[in-house]
Amino acid sequence: MELRFARSATKHRISHRRSAYVIQNYRGVGLVAATATEPERFVFVGEDAGGVALEVIAIPLAVDRLLVIHAMRLRPKYSHI
Repeated sequence: MELRFARSATKHRISHRRSAYVIQNYRGVGLVAATATEPERFVFVGEDAGGVALEVIAIPLAVDRLLVIHAMRLRPKYSHI
């Protein structure tokens, strides 16, 4: 799968490598439906290679291509995924 990264993806100092690891090895994934103002988004939840729980949000661009727009330590909001 091809990953692209928006500038916002590193706002919380999560590297591209850590985000990619979570997407490739997620323990859960959720789907946030599109709205009139925001596109459909995938929420990947998992641990990075160091065992830190992260949430990574990506927008599908095409088959096998995602744009990662957000990554940070896992919040309770997504811990159910």
